[in-house]
Amino acid sequence: MLRSSDGSSTQLGQLKADLTETEGALNRLVSIVEKGLIDFDDPTLAERLKALKAKRRDLQNQIETTSTSQPAQQARLTEAKLAKLSTAVRTGLANADPDMRKAYIKLFVDKVIVSKTEIRLSGPKGVLAKAAMENLPNTPENLLLLFGSGVP
Repeated sequence: MLRSSDGSSTQLGQLKADLTETEGALNRLVSIVEKGLIDFDDPTLAERLKALKAKRRDLQNQIETTSTSQPAQQARLTEAKLAKLSTAVRTGLANADPDMRKAYIKLFVDKVIVSKTEIRLSGPKGVLAKAAMENLPNTPENLLLLFGSGVP
């Protein structure tokens, strides 16, 4: 789905503002702990930190997705490119060395849900989109160069 660059830039600006606000909230919580105003092992603090970190990660993924979907910056993502990525990842997971398999999993999967009938994997859409638009590297080191610190 491609948006007009005006709409995307407005959405991108809002996402970045939300990210700044979330990072500020995280910093304030850390400051409160450093000042001794709340115990480090307080369960409410742990829940709030976990929620803020998840929100920050989601916002970062949304920013990545919005950035990659701007037509002026990226070519169009097609089913053929996604199929090529799917084939490359499946082949890599089946045949690559263990370090490469770990790198793929760490890069593309951030949540695993197991039920009685299925196993569902989910991950950051922005990373998937970027991987589909690029030639997928064949070493963990090259994955790190392309995608940053999310890979071992």
